[in-house]
Amino acid sequence: EVAAAVAAADTAMTEQGTGGDTVADVPSTPAEQPPTPPPPPPTAADSAFDAAFDAMAAPSGVADDDAFEASPPPTLRPPTPPPTIRPPTPPPVTVECMVCSDEFEVASPEWISNELCGHGFCRSCWQGYLDVQIREGGGAKVVCAAFGCQVPVSDRVAEAAA
Repeated sequence: EVAAAVAAADTAMTEQGTGGDTVADVPSTPAEQPPTPPPPPPTAADSAFDAAFDAMAAPSGVADDDAFEASPPPTLRPPTPPPTIRPPTPPPVTVECMVCSDEFEVASPEWISNELCGHGFCRSCWQGYLDVQIREGGGAKVVCAAFGCQVPVSDRVAEAAA
């Protein structure tokens, strides 16, 4: 069937005058080629297209390519750093005085910790404790007010409570 279809197509092309050429019928050298016809003259649409293309291709405000090449390079700026994101401020740390049970911020000047042992009390309680220890101690070494703690009270605690 395929051979019959090819033969029918070949016959149809030959009858229309479009088929039948063989390799021997095609010119093989440029001298035997027919001359190329000249291009058609430009139309008004071609001219309008060329003008629009030239306007888009030329940099704005520049008369010619030499002026464009002579312009200074653009000024480069360092990249803008990202905004600084700060963590939220933590709430103040509060502690309870073991003598009077009032609450104080650790950073408050009203809270005094003995740096030798780490125990802390409010200023008022340290003052009362130190007054009693000095009056009744008879010159003995004053130790921390925490129950059972035998660590001496530092000079800084004594000065801060005064």
